[in-house]
Amino acid sequence: CDEQIRLSMRLLATLPDDLEGPAWQSLTNLADEYSSWIQQNRDDANLLTPELRAVAIRHLDVCNACLCRINAGITALRNDQHVRTAFKLANLSMLLQQITTKQLSKRPLRWDQSSNLVVPDGDYKTPWDVYQQGNENSDLGLWRAFQMAFLLMSIGGVSNGYDPDREIVDLIWFPTGGGKTEAYLAVMAFYMFHQRLLMQDDDNTPKRDGTNVLMRYTLRMLTTQQFQRAASLICAMEYLRRNPTYHGMGDIPGKRFSLGLWIGSAASPNDVAQAKTDVGRFRQGHIQGNPLILTECPWCKAEIGRYKANTPPRGVRQNQWNNMRTRGISDVNAEGPLLHCTDGRCAFGLENWEHWIPVEVIDERIYKHPPSLVIATADKFAMIAYRPDAGAIFGRNTVNNEKRQTHVPPGLIIQDELHLISGPLGTMYALYEGIFERLCSYRINARWIKPKLIASTATIRGAADQVKSLYARDQMQLFPSPGLKMGDSFFGKYARD
Repeated sequence: CDEQIRLSMRLLATLPDDLEGPAWQSLTNLADEYSSWIQQNRDDANLLTPELRAVAIRHLDVCNACLCRINAGITALRNDQHVRTAFKLANLSMLLQQITTKQLSKRPLRWDQSSNLVVPDGDYKTPWDVYQQGNENSDLGLWRAFQMAFLLMSIGGVSNGYDPDREIVDLIWFPTGGGKTEAYLAVMAFYMFHQRLLMQDDDNTPKRDGTNVLMRYTLRMLTTQQFQRAASLICAMEYLRRNPTYHGMGDIPGKRFSLGLWIGSAASPNDVAQAKTDVGRFRQGHIQGNPLILTECPWCKAEIGRYKANTPPRGVRQNQWNNMRTRGISDVNAEGPLLHCTDGRCAFGLENWEHWIPVEVIDERIYKHPPSLVIATADKFAMIAYRPDAGAIFGRNTVNNEKRQTHVPPGLIIQDELHLISGPLGTMYALYEGIFERLCSYRINARWIKPKLIASTATIRGAADQVKSLYARDQMQLFPSPGLKMGDSFFGKYARD
């Protein structure tokens, strides 16, 4: 179906308010094609034996439930201005993220003799420049049908805390390399933008610009590529927030969009003092990798870290050289070591540290400035009992010596690789899970608003029981659901030799 339905991020970022035109038609086409496929499969199911027909009808009923949610998402886009604007901004930021991660070249550090500085090599170019010139590669900026279908399906549950879909645990079942991460990122971007737009209508209590999304990985399954992609998305969102006149979709309220990496101390520093020590050792060449994780600017891809030449240029002392060749990490009074672009022309490399790269990797700073998106490993959540300051991630802060719900807690939880949370780990995990759900819930008009849960899995055997055991939720929806054949879900087919 991907060949039949072209879903352009650039086009959908301009979804018009008159509800007409090719952008709207592309969404309608997706729903219509899926509807036709379901009907064709129903016709074929009538030719099966009774016992096979019963299984086929059950599968197709799940497909139809997905279709109903896709259509509900399109209806919400038509009827709700905030939903529509958040959707457009999400499409634009996803396109900018793809340009950075898949098109721009990395710019390694080099010694510039004329200026006596270590600088990033190559031409300075940003994803916004590429977007404005319409020069993105032809294979970029196109949604796979299942990714857009999943975003449309998710709109109701993430935009409205009272929507019945909020209770459903959505389970993405798609092969590795099929684009699951992009599907998650799209829903996360939509939710974060939508929360900010709701601030225009709120009395601002509790605020909506705290931590909006938790993305959880099992132990150390997070890859550098996934982190870089999330960082590029957040930088794109922050660029759009800072520059409303560039995109013309209006102001985006609230503080900066930011990303936090909340993982074990073996991978990132727990506090500012440890970070200063680690950065000092990195400058001197005693440790190899950047202790603040990032190796390049997530916006323009200028290298961050230590220039590879150990021997200083003529006339430069070794200690001086160690400082000169380490770029993109600077110490700020009362804040600690912070990340910034190594190119002074970049929007994330300007003089004001508050405009530097919005990525936090030091635990102490994550509690002090709760990021919009927190990527964490499952084991880190076990620490919250010993870290009262971690309550800030859940919108709970100390006011007049009392803990209060100053911000809306995370309303979207993404769980990667759900199938790995089994056995003894699953048992321990489930004990904590009820506490996390309570921390991510808040009360409005005597009703509790729970978080939306989305998970990915490589296997679906026993998935409903696992969801019930872990999350105590009765409703689970597999997406995409197969039809008559396991190898054909409309959104994907097994490749056969």
